Amino acid sequence: MASSVTQFASQEDRVPIDVFIVCPNSKLRQGLNAKLSLPRWNVVQAWTGAGALEMLHQHGADDGILLLDPNLPDMGLDDFLDIVEVQYPNLQLMTLDSENGQLKQSRAGFVHKFPS
Repeated sequence: MASSVTQFASQEDRVPIDVFIVCPNSKLRQGLNAKLSLPRWNVVQAWTGAGALEMLHQHGADDGILLLDPNLPDMGLDDFLDIVEVQYPNLQLMTLDSENGQLKQSRAGFVHKFPS
């Protein structure tokens, strides 16, 4: 009889997790990018809401993490979230403090709106 062999994927064999950083602060984006790297993380950046939507479209963002500075220079946060909620419902959203990059709030699946 053939024996079955259990294979464990090493970290190098795993598919990297897509992280979409949306923040107008280039210093903050660069700092996050330096902390998140391959092989574990696949980081893609945008600095505007429109740029973020294009980035998500180009990468077919079926899932992943969206690190979002809510102070988008070109569109309102509610408008941006309405679009993302419909088109990319499986993204996990984490909002960032635009001053220091600390996480402010997190939600998965876009079930509820953020409080105003």
